Amino acid sequence: DQRKFSELENFALPPFKAAIHKRAPFIMTAHVLYLQVDSKYPATLSKIWLTKILRRKLGYRGFILADDLGMTSLTSFGDLIERARLFFEAGGDIAMICHQPELDLNYLPKLVKQLTASTQKRLKKVVADLQIKKQLLFKNIPHEI
Repeated sequence: DQRKFSELENFALPPFKAAIHKRAPFIMTAHVLYLQVDSKYPATLSKIWLTKILRRKLGYRGFILADDLGMTSLTSFGDLIERARLFFEAGGDIAMICHQPELDLNYLPKLVKQLTASTQKRLKKVVADLQIKKQLLFKNIPHEI
């Protein structure tokens, strides 16, 4: 996408601003490369998009969810571990890997070792927050269901 941030701010960001205003618990990223904003990384892997714009500029406090990191649009950004590392280091919270049922989950310890200490600490808080939200959700569901 060749548009400048000022163009995106008026066209692409209003739905995100509305979601943030309504306190959406999750926002999903897209694997779009906005060349005028971050010429190196698509939004999913971009610290500019996830941290500087979404968190700081727009004030989003919920969870940032990556669309499937196994999509072919991201393959030029390394293997699955590298893509997940880039996403988490950029400020993302929950990484989806949807179309690789053969994936060996032994990659998780390898991934954690590659994350900075501050990212590991932040993700521990994300897991705790998700557990609290899960408990609150199930607490409010009638037991008859």
